[in-house]
Amino acid sequence: MMLIGIPWVELGRSLVGCDCYGLVKLYYSRLGVLLPDYTPDKNRDWILKSEESGFPALHMFEEVGKKDIQKNDIVWIKMFDPEMGGICNHLAVYVGDDNLLETTKGTGSVLVRLSRREKLIKKVFRYKGETWQE
Repeated sequence: MMLIGIPWVELGRSLVGCDCYGLVKLYYSRLGVLLPDYTPDKNRDWILKSEESGFPALHMFEEVGKKDIQKNDIVWIKMFDPEMGGICNHLAVYVGDDNLLETTKGTGSVLVRLSRREKLIKKVFRYKGETWQE
């Protein structure tokens, strides 16, 4: 998977560097799905408001049960961040075989075991559009 090893860059949207939403955008673009972006000045506003209320691509996805997770689903994770309190503030993509593709400040883009994040996962979203060939 060519999306491993990309440095974490706040508001980044490219292979040079990306944040968690940027990585989700890159992943989905490889599936032929272009996700909307948000402007940097509104970034923290939508995260801080209430979980997914401002998630720019929410209209393109439907929530599914955590136990029904499938490859390509977006995972909404509650990571500890003293500035944000208890809201969900991290996205990852389930890529199958018990692996999440994610990026954090400390790691850049990596595969992490789903089981390692399981207790932190709050919601799972599935793309509502056409299915794709991989």
